[in-house]
Amino acid sequence: MSSTRFTTGVLAAGLALAVGLSGAAAAPAWAAAPAPSAAAAALVADPTNLATDEDKVKAAGALGINPGVDMLVLNDQDFVLSLWRQARDGSFVKAAALRAYDTSEPRAAYDFITTGVFAAAAVDAQAEIAEAQARALRRSVAVTVVTTVVFSTMDTCAVSPPPFEVMVGGTMSVI
Repeated sequence: MSSTRFTTGVLAAGLALAVGLSGAAAAPAWAAAPAPSAAAAALVADPTNLATDEDKVKAAGALGINPGVDMLVLNDQDFVLSLWRQARDGSFVKAAALRAYDTSEPRAAYDFITTGVFAAAAVDAQAEIAEAQARALRRSVAVTVVTTVVFSTMDTCAVSPPPFEVMVGGTMSVI
């Protein structure tokens, strides 16, 4: 019976020691705060103010933004972040602004403000034009299919140029 008490006492002491040591140990690695990235450290440590107010107004104008004093007083990196927040989701401007902001190169924000935003806006405009042309092509194909069906199902018809006024049996219809 005394050996059971001794074993229980040793186990309790071992458990108390283990709990005490684990409480004194450092927090697990996954609970530690993440170290700031080199880019974040560079942005905080050395923001640039190379862009003039005129540069910033032109850059914002490329996105259709009329910057107020609150935007013009920002350093280059914060100005790029502001443009990123206001850019359309999924746009090339938004992607380029993020690349310029999230880099350790100190002149990246200035380069984006003076040239990069215009190049990205031009690519966005070309993509928008291509999308509009594709929509127009789809609509014209749909109209062609509709007029083909109308022609094949009518006995006598006359068709004018768009908006496709169709006369069937003396009755004028607009398609």
